[in-house]
Amino acid sequence: MMRLSSRAVLAGAIALAACAATTVVPRANSAVVERGHQIALDRCAGCHAVEPGKASPVPDAPEFSRLSQMWPIDQLDAGIRKGITAGHQQNPMPVLVLQPDELDDLIAYIRTIQLAKPN
Repeated sequence: MMRLSSRAVLAGAIALAACAATTVVPRANSAVVERGHQIALDRCAGCHAVEPGKASPVPDAPEFSRLSQMWPIDQLDAGIRKGITAGHQQNPMPVLVLQPDELDDLIAYIRTIQLAKPN
């Protein structure tokens, strides 16, 4: 029987913890993501930072790359769909009319640019 050293056990535990803390975003088709990026640039960039590392032109408009820091990643799709189709009461975000496939593309793009939560 093989015995593991305490260092090996500790290293394994740290590796597992790191994996559990990492947000896993499913990979989307690159054409879908590119279409979503273009929709973001065309329809959202007037208010939101739609690319990582940029600030939103409207201070109250969240940066797309930080949305998963505000909401759990598994709730992100529903939150985006609701916010886009209903607008916001507290902020003057317009209701956007997107076709279902355009909305899917936009969400696929947003999911690919999420930044890890700061420690």
